[in-house]
Amino acid sequence: MKKFLLSLALASVVSAQAQIADDKNCFNHLSVGLGVGTTGVSIELGTPICPFVTMRAGVDIMPKFTITNHFDYDRPEALDKVPIYLLEHRYINIPEYGAKVEVKGKPYKTQGKLLFDIYTGKNSMFHVTVGATFGSSTIASVRATDKAIRAVEQYNADITPGPDGQSMIQPEDDPQYKDGIKIRVEGYSVTPNEGRVRIDAVTNAFRPYIGFGVGRTVPRKRVGCKFDMGVEFWGKPKVVDHYANNGKGHTITADEPGITKDFRDVIKVLNKIPVYPTLKFTVFGRIF
Repeated sequence: MKKFLLSLALASVVSAQAQIADDKNCFNHLSVGLGVGTTGVSIELGTPICPFVTMRAGVDIMPKFTITNHFDYDRPEALDKVPIYLLEHRYINIPEYGAKVEVKGKPYKTQGKLLFDIYTGKNSMFHVTVGATFGSSTIASVRATDKAIRAVEQYNADITPGPDGQSMIQPEDDPQYKDGIKIRVEGYSVTPNEGRVRIDAVTNAFRPYIGFGVGRTVPRKRVGCKFDMGVEFWGKPKVVDHYANNGKGHTITADEPGITKDFRDVIKVLNKIPVYPTLKFTVFGRIF
């Protein structure tokens, strides 16, 4: 009897809660949206949590287009001797390579998001949006992988004195290149790691969002359109040499010695942009 009464009470509570949810327009509809804008392609799910507020969650996927460039060695004339040295002393056979290596730059801004649209009235189309986006802190990256980088890296390791002050290549054997061969990107001496170099543009991984828009996340009819604009507060962007300091990274500043004017200007501009502006058009379809 007690189990029966308990089950009856539980069923009554669930029924009452469902009725309250339906009366208050709470989680009683679900929509799916496909959008495009400055954050890339967006896929979202939306549901009302009260008559004036709609919650939406989703993902923004930025297409990874590639920009190709080259970096240089500060002593290209020394490259001819690196393969010879490695073959004679390390028994490593490196094929011929040029004095320039191709680098590829790509955006990496794929992120999740949780947003709340606050409407000015039950039937209003205008809303203010608050929430956050989250994902990788790396928003863009310039990378290269090449056998020439690995060869120069090994040569530099052999010419650098160890804790005992000794090195594979003694300075008197190679006085002109006792400091090694530097790999430079826009004048900056980038740190290689196993034949790879990488420079990242980095922001905060968690980015608060505020904006406004027109349209319903959960359309009254089966299909509806929505327009949003706002800003992500992503902090002060930094340019980081990914493999420097034993993989901990090194922030490249505008005062870095030897970098080109163009690179310095890029760093200065990035440091002055604490927000990322967003503009997006989305088509929502109501599932139920």
